[in-house]
Amino acid sequence: MREFTPEEKELIINTPINRDCFEKPSFDYDDFSEENLMNQNLIGCELWTWNHELIPHLERLRKEYLEFEDERVFEMFIRLLPNSYKVVRL
Repeated sequence: MREFTPEEKELIINTPINRDCFEKPSFDYDDFSEENLMNQNLIGCELWTWNHELIPHLERLRKEYLEFEDERVFEMFIRLLPNSYKVVRL
């Protein structure tokens, strides 16, 4: 994990996690309308996981860090952020 400046860390921790914090995926459900059912199910599952599991989990960790200021929580939060995070360069 790289070291963040105090300004970067403040920006990271004070920016609520939502879909706007990440580069949009290069695919959508409609992109696979002509593909076989297996690909549709795979992409649908990944998008559901992203929107309903990963983003809420990251937001929970961010809030937990704000509440307790435990550096272990910040480290876990940073390690789980996808490369598509665009608030600061990871």
